[in-house]
Amino acid sequence: MLFASLLKINASEIKIYCFGGITKYNTLLNTNINKEIFILIGGPIFQLILIYIIYNLKLYINYSTYVEFMNINKILLAFNLLPLTSLDGGKLVNLLLNKFLPYKTSFTISIIVSILTLPLIFKIFNIYLSILVLIFILKEMYLEITNYNYYFNKMLLERYLDKTTFKKSIFIKNIKNIKRDKTFEIYYNNKILNEKEYLKLYFNHKAL
Repeated sequence: MLFASLLKINASEIKIYCFGGITKYNTLLNTNINKEIFILIGGPIFQLILIYIIYNLKLYINYSTYVEFMNINKILLAFNLLPLTSLDGGKLVNLLLNKFLPYKTSFTISIIVSILTLPLIFKIFNIYLSILVLIFILKEMYLEITNYNYYFNKMLLERYLDKTTFKKSIFIKNIKNIKRDKTFEIYYNNKILNEKEYLKLYFNHKAL
C-alpha cells in the first residue's frame, strides 16, 4: 500500500483470508501500466524485506517461532506470486501481456494461464486448505469472466469521458483489438475515425 500512496492512489477494499490479504485500489482502467506494476511489486518486496529482517534477528528469536514465521511467509510469498486470477502473480502476468497485446487477448491468455496453474495450489497447501483456496480462485475467475464486458466498456467510457492521453497510437479494424496503453484510429463505415469520434458513435449506439 505504501507504493500506491506514493502515487496518491487509495485502497478501496482490503480483504483478509486464511492464505493472506487482497487489496483493491481506486484506479482507472486506463492507468499507466508501469504505475500499476510499480504498485503491484510493492507487496512481494516488503514481504521479502520482512523475511530478510527476521532472518538477521534469528539469534534473538525463539527458534520454533522463527522457523514457523519463515515457513509461513515463504509459503504465502510463493502462493501470491502464482499467476492466478486476483493474486499479484496473475495481475503481473496480465499487465505485462497488456504492454504488448490487445486488452481482450491479454485477458484470455491470463485466464488460460490461471487455469493451467491451479494444480500448483496443492503443492503449496495441505489438501483441506488447497480445496478452500481453489474454490476462492475459481469464484474470482468466474467473476472476472462474467464481468469482462463491464470492464471493457468501462475502459472505453473512461477514454470517452476523460482526457486520457497516450504517447503511442495504433490503427485497428475492430474495437476488440484495442490496447490499454495506446490511443487508436479505426476503420468504420468506410471511414477512418479517431478514438473520440468512434467512441461517441459507440456509446450513442449503446444508448439506443
